Amino acid sequence: QLNNSNVNSRDVYVDACNVTAGSATQALYGKAAGTNYGMSVSLRPSGSYLPVGESSANLSTVGAGAVNVYNKPGSSFVLQQIIQHFAPSNGDHFGTSVAINASGTRLIAGAPDWRYGGYYTVGQVAQFARTGQVWTQSHTYKPPVVPPHGLQAGRAVAFS
Repeated sequence: QLNNSNVNSRDVYVDACNVTAGSATQALYGKAAGTNYGMSVSLRPSGSYLPVGESSANLSTVGAGAVNVYNKPGSSFVLQQIIQHFAPSNGDHFGTSVAINASGTRLIAGAPDWRYGGYYTVGQVAQFARTGQVWTQSHTYKPPVVPPHGLQAGRAVAFS
């Protein structure tokens, strides 16, 4: 559930229902307004991992974006790691889309405004693998040839 009361400022509310324990709601908050925190989320089927996109985060460059990965070792989600793709640049908007596989060992995130050469908004998708509690970028998917402006690969991602 997303709270879109402020433009570009979102909060993520996680509703966890359990027949024996009742239900509980946990709020996860972005660190700053204007970062698009919570624009994309993906919950592992068991509910133990939750990547939250923050596509306009300014961690290393303006608007490069990030993904906040939460895990749930007990009854609440805790921030495990903040990830960026290996070569962030201004306005990539990494984290516009996120997906996690069913086993919780792979994560993909889109950066639809990534630039290639002189072409803008070409886009790319970064894949991360989890070893223990650490996420490391393992692969990058990008168009094989220079496409026209505006392709925006990575606008949406999913595992099948």
